[in-house]
Amino acid sequence: MIEMRISNLLVIVLIVIVGGSWWGTESALADGPPVQWQKTFGGSSKENGYSVQQTEDGGYIIAGEYLGLQMRDVYLIKTEPNGAMQWEKTFDWQYDDWGSSVQQTTDGGYIIAGGKYISKFECDVYLLKTEPNGNSQWEKTFGAIGGEYGSSVQQTSDGGYIIAGSTESYEPDYGDVYLIKTEPNGAMQWEKTFGGSSKEIGYSVQQTTDGGYIIVGYTASFGTEHGYLIKTEPNGTMQWEKTFEPWRGSSVQQTSDGGYIITGYSDGGGDVYLIKTEPNGSSQWEKTFGGSGTECGYSVQQTSDGGYIIVGSTGSFGAGNYDVYLIKTAPNGSSQWEKTFGGSGYEWGSSVQQTSDGGYIIAGNTYSFGAGSTDVYLIKLCPEGTLSGDLNCDGIVNAKDLDILVSQWLQPRSISYPYADIYGLGDGIVNFNDFAVIASQLLTIDHRVPDDMVYIPGGEFEMGDHFSEGMFDELPIHTVFLDSFFIGKYETTNMQYCDYLNSALLVGDIKVVGEFVYDSNDSGNNYPYCRTHGIDTDSQIDYNDVSKVFTVRTKGDRDMSDDPMIEVSWYGAVAYCNWRSQQEGKEACYNLSAWECDFSKHGYRLPTEAEWEYAARGGNYNPYNRFPWGDTISHSQANYYSSGSQSYDISPTQGYHPAWNDGIIPYTAPVGSFQANGYGVYDVSGNVYEWCNDQYSSTYYSMTPYPHVNPTGPVSYGTYVVRGGTYPLVATYCRVSERWSKYPEFSDRHFGFRIVLDLH
Repeated sequence: MIEMRISNLLVIVLIVIVGGSWWGTESALADGPPVQWQKTFGGSSKENGYSVQQTEDGGYIIAGEYLGLQMRDVYLIKTEPNGAMQWEKTFDWQYDDWGSSVQQTTDGGYIIAGGKYISKFECDVYLLKTEPNGNSQWEKTFGAIGGEYGSSVQQTSDGGYIIAGSTESYEPDYGDVYLIKTEPNGAMQWEKTFGGSSKEIGYSVQQTTDGGYIIVGYTASFGTEHGYLIKTEPNGTMQWEKTFEPWRGSSVQQTSDGGYIITGYSDGGGDVYLIKTEPNGSSQWEKTFGGSGTECGYSVQQTSDGGYIIVGSTGSFGAGNYDVYLIKTAPNGSSQWEKTFGGSGYEWGSSVQQTSDGGYIIAGNTYSFGAGSTDVYLIKLCPEGTLSGDLNCDGIVNAKDLDILVSQWLQPRSISYPYADIYGLGDGIVNFNDFAVIASQLLTIDHRVPDDMVYIPGGEFEMGDHFSEGMFDELPIHTVFLDSFFIGKYETTNMQYCDYLNSALLVGDIKVVGEFVYDSNDSGNNYPYCRTHGIDTDSQIDYNDVSKVFTVRTKGDRDMSDDPMIEVSWYGAVAYCNWRSQQEGKEACYNLSAWECDFSKHGYRLPTEAEWEYAARGGNYNPYNRFPWGDTISHSQANYYSSGSQSYDISPTQGYHPAWNDGIIPYTAPVGSFQANGYGVYDVSGNVYEWCNDQYSSTYYSMTPYPHVNPTGPVSYGTYVVRGGTYPLVATYCRVSERWSKYPEFSDRHFGFRIVLDLH
């Protein structure tokens, strides 16, 4: 049935592609990145999430409130990077208390600010410090005879804390903005109040680059209600104040140009407000977002591209009475895309942050989903730039995404992932609008992936020697399950590596000692990266010690820039991976002190041995072939030494490849000189051996427990896997199952590498 529906939809796809979409078209990125996952947290009563931050381990910390025995308690939730709960804590008290703001501290613990009723009628600012496991370390309250509460907290550069909120102790009929600075142990350092003769509240605070503070809230002391922006000295003394009408300020952040970005809303209905100011607080521009209903903006952050991300609520768009409202803008404040999340009830987003992978995390509340009347609502979006139709975030819009859409066809929104209601702001149901988005993007590759990478779909395969003709370390054949990834079309070239060397030398990351390249911090010269031509004439990289420049050599009259980099060690290969990640704004995967790979990072790395073989096979699994293209090999398919001693070596030319030797000494071929395999990957058989990330064990296949899911190799075996064969060696070494290994410091003319990229 699903297959039939997909076939019918594919017919419509062709109509869309050939004839155009009769229901309207949008740009591929107009709908923003898709949902990566959604979670709810809470019990059978009422829970609210007010603040979220990504933690140093890639997970998330959320603070809010939990309705216990008819009283509110601070609710603290720690999750894994995938949103699964790691732990949750509530902090009981005989009266109401709650958490409005949370931040991870430099010791790995957490600081929470909120409110705490110390008696039935008297509330104080509540400051709670926890251990990394969420257990209470200390707590403080601040206030006098009136009502106080804290809305926002941040750890300051001296290890203390700054808290913004409201106090009625100094203006009992109304209230003032309340600013508190504490020592690292929570003891008060100073306190300040700001306001006029009417009511003021402070909602958000941040330490600024000059050591002072910026606070936003609202004031009613200057006529009608206004947004209220206050800048202070490091000691809390007011530097200046500004008002903006006719709205409340909910969230403020200093921007990269020294100015400020503020979001807020109007009391009694209106739009989301976004205002950008100069460093002196003067308005630079203002924007509003919304429809005919009521919208509110609660949290704003500047994004890595210089634009802004805002979250709040909308009564104009979406599936329910109120939905989470997410807005992404350009640096000038113009809308780039907008999204809504939620069901048929009430939802709102309280806090948003851009995550380390370029996506977004949102915390808020939901009436539509979860176990209780109101639950904490946590939403993770895929990295910015992921096509909205890429429902499973695997880097390509294809039949898998159509399958997901079909499975949710004409269904109302739910907490499910993948989340197929993707058209525009979302209309609460999966229908032809959403299908049109996927159809317009069908087979479009993720634009974050460079042109020299190809997509390898996840799946399973039988890894090992299917002909029982290799060494014992290629057995037993075993089933491996892999997630999708991207791999280099080509082996890394001399020019690519030369670019890295010059860039790294310029900033002092590497040094040259005796024509070997080392990390500049390698005092013992124990971890060589590569050899230059001055010490090994096989190397195609020259180094001029006078001009301090690396260049690619020529061989005869042939430029070697596009030949694979050789004479490179495993250390040198992973250092290149980190450099390229940093050049493209991606996460570095390798710790170059421990020489370990963090597979949770979304950057370049070497392929695992399993990924290498899976990609090398090119999708040929029925039957399993000896080489990427079939069971025989010749010089028309690879650069290797044809001895004629193996029955499957059928090359009419014998010896070294006739095109890539000078009559005596063979050498490499330019990358891409032969036909690609089924996945579009070149030169996986012959040319040069390719370093893999895994350490090597001859018995690894037999000693690894089943199932083999994304295996990363054994630990502490000393040598590292190389795969694919090399130009001076015979055909048996070019088989896709053949394994070999070398010590990581080893480099010679046989060894190069290619890279992979994981965006999940």
